[in-house]
Amino acid sequence: MPEEAFTLEKDGNVTTLTLTFKNFIHDDNEAFMKAFEKVIDEGHTAIVMDASQTFYISSLILASMVYMLKKIREKGGKLVLCNVKDRVKEVMGMTNLDKVFDIVATKEEAIAQLKK
Repeated sequence: MPEEAFTLEKDGNVTTLTLTFKNFIHDDNEAFMKAFEKVIDEGHTAIVMDASQTFYISSLILASMVYMLKKIREKGGKLVLCNVKDRVKEVMGMTNLDKVFDIVATKEEAIAQLKK
């Protein structure tokens, strides 16, 4: 894969992952999983996932996100999604993942929620 799955930004103990793909598809999953696992293994467990640049997420990527959420929670951490586009929200709603993930409107709200 020629580019990274996401960019990283730190704000105190909160790490923001900004997804960089407009269409996050199956082919991107391996790189996404490896990069995300590395972030968790480095001890980042208060994570904001900013989907502001992403218009589509495949079912495999969503399944990987559930797996990563489980890993984060096992380490006592939390993952909050923000800036999720309507199309992605719709898919998450149909699969009830909107009840599994904490989803807020903005990055600022997500960071504030994690700093509580």
